[in-house]
Amino acid sequence: FKNADMERGHIRGTRQKLPFYQEIEFYPPQQYHGLNQVELSFVADEREMDVVLEMDKKPGLFSEGSDSFRSFRVGLHDYQGTDWAAYLNQWLSEVGSKRSWF
Repeated sequence: FKNADMERGHIRGTRQKLPFYQEIEFYPPQQYHGLNQVELSFVADEREMDVVLEMDKKPGLFSEGSDSFRSFRVGLHDYQGTDWAAYLNQWLSEVGSKRSWF
């Protein structure tokens, strides 16, 4: 865990109704040394939740930092059936290896 804060604005493509959202920031695991941080936001209504993930790549000597996003919907009663650690590790590995970040 790195930080959690409230951001003013809207997350495109979500069911967000309020003019702000919470962003939870994490330090990446050591094997993902090319990342600066991983950010997570949840936007829910009475039926479902939008989960928004963002990877922030560290800038390199000859490159700028960049971001990669993924969002998906989860039923409020369905989230317990998912191995979230495995899901996140798979996504980080897929995106990072495609972009040669690690």
